[in-house]
Amino acid sequence: LSSSPAMNLRFKTVGGKEFCLEAAEDATIASIKGQIETQHAEQVFSRLQPVIPGTLNLIYQGKILKDEETLGGCGVTEGTFMVPMIDNAKYKKAKAAQDGEAAGPAAAPAQEVTPAPAPSAAKTPAAPTKAEEGTRDGEEKNVGTPAGEAGSAGAADAEAGGAGGVETKAASELATGDSLNARIEQIMEMGFPREEVERALRAAFNNPDRAVEYLMTGIPEGILGGEGGAAG
Repeated sequence: LSSSPAMNLRFKTVGGKEFCLEAAEDATIASIKGQIETQHAEQVFSRLQPVIPGTLNLIYQGKILKDEETLGGCGVTEGTFMVPMIDNAKYKKAKAAQDGEAAGPAAAPAQEVTPAPAPSAAKTPAAPTKAEEGTRDGEEKNVGTPAGEAGSAGAADAEAGGAGGVETKAASELATGDSLNARIEQIMEMGFPREEVERALRAAFNNPDRAVEYLMTGIPEGILGGEGGAAG
């Protein structure tokens, strides 16, 4: 058991969600991440990005904390807050490995099946009766969209609706107006100057999560055109 007194730790996501944890001053950053993954996963992860251990970053005063560091060693004190954020590069790599394990070994090839012998002679179809001819004429007069095409059209509409839903969700994640100003203030609270925050948001098309990622890792070359590439 730790002899250090417990601290009440505050956490705030880029999206504005807040939660608290208690931990000793000598607790490691890795142990804090583990607590978040088990106790507050719904605050950081989502249905589209479920929990994968080892994919979180903790940001404190503009710096990514290392797993082996302790809270006291990082200078974390009560009254301040840390920002938990998914490391997208780590997440994609871990997800790919996880999916590969779930797929398992390739299935054995199916055994060859000997085709059944063809019939000795094809039967000549009987001439249609008058009743059948009348039915066929009626069908030709009521020609509409074939069932297969109608199904394809319905599927296309459904896909269009689904794509619209994805676009709507993506658009809803972008900050504008008063929301943008609020996000700028939230990111500045992490320890970044306003000018750098605004620049990162421009590069990220006002997506706050991506803007923070750019602030931590640098803005990719060419995104800001005349303003230059990665932040130095």
